[in-house]
Amino acid sequence: KVGDFLGNIYTGDVNGKQYKRAYVIRGVQQHMYRIAVEMDKNNPWMDEFNQIISTFKFFEPATEKTKVYTNLQFSFEITHPSTWRARELTDGVQLRNYYNPILDKPTNPVGIRIDYMEDKNPDELSLEEWLNVDFNTIFISKEISRQNINLGNEAIRSVRDTSSQTSDKKLISYLIKNGKDIIQATYTTTDTAIYVKHPDEVIETLLFVSFDQDAYSEVLDEETQSIIGEDADNNSVWDYIDTYINSAYPDSEKMRAVLVQYTIPLQNALFDWRDKDATFKHHEDISNARYCLRYIVEELDEASDIIDNLLIEVLNTNERGTAYFKYDAQLSGGVFTVQSPSKSYCSFDPDTMAN
Repeated sequence: KVGDFLGNIYTGDVNGKQYKRAYVIRGVQQHMYRIAVEMDKNNPWMDEFNQIISTFKFFEPATEKTKVYTNLQFSFEITHPSTWRARELTDGVQLRNYYNPILDKPTNPVGIRIDYMEDKNPDELSLEEWLNVDFNTIFISKEISRQNINLGNEAIRSVRDTSSQTSDKKLISYLIKNGKDIIQATYTTTDTAIYVKHPDEVIETLLFVSFDQDAYSEVLDEETQSIIGEDADNNSVWDYIDTYINSAYPDSEKMRAVLVQYTIPLQNALFDWRDKDATFKHHEDISNARYCLRYIVEELDEASDIIDNLLIEVLNTNERGTAYFKYDAQLSGGVFTVQSPSKSYCSFDPDTMAN
């Protein structure tokens, strides 16, 4: 016993040393602390290990703090535990909880996705009418229950069975009406899931706020300034990338040309990840540059290495790397066709270049 909690100590020989490991279990078995020591068998301090373990105590945690996430693009805010993280998407945000070692409460990972659908309900129908007229049947397939609720605006909470052969799951979906716009908030759960804070409690804090154009423009400007690189010669390629391309391929005009073709839409993608249409257009331009490169460099592995090395140069700060991951995430769900290498994808004629 360690205080009011169960403890186990294991002793054994490991490579000529005595090894002791203590496990302390708090409340439920999914929360476990481990304290271990390894030393020579004859070390007199070994006997004191048990005394140290016996002093192990838990203390009551401080009250969990909350924070407010505000989405300036779609003018809503939501209150969540401070240990949660928000990842902005093209059309909303994803909130994810993380285990809080200070609170040390039993918790299962949960992610709430909030999608803002602008002008999805142009006639401002009731949600029930809108579901019957405009929404696909996926929302109501395998529906277990549905209830009308009031979240300051008209709202519906739907529970669907999404179980598979390997797991029992339910998808909880909220539809919230905001004039002509619809918000959908979803998360997946099981009958046995235990949360530090139930996701319903988080969703129910969602509030609509007035759109602040100045604040939103300031955010976009700060985001741009943290990413953009200097372009003294105004050729649409940041100077430090120009330097890399020219030094890496000083004797190949076509290689310099294709890497410039690749870099320009890549740079633009870092700024435009909030715009889904622009994101897909940049992806198309980036793909065309890849097919052009494969025409110039026939070996797939060599072409991949060239792109990887260029990406390392372009994404050389945390802000640029984060923007790239956000751009890449917005491509999720898209359908893309792999094309054969061809010079038709080049923005120049590589065959007219001597090298």
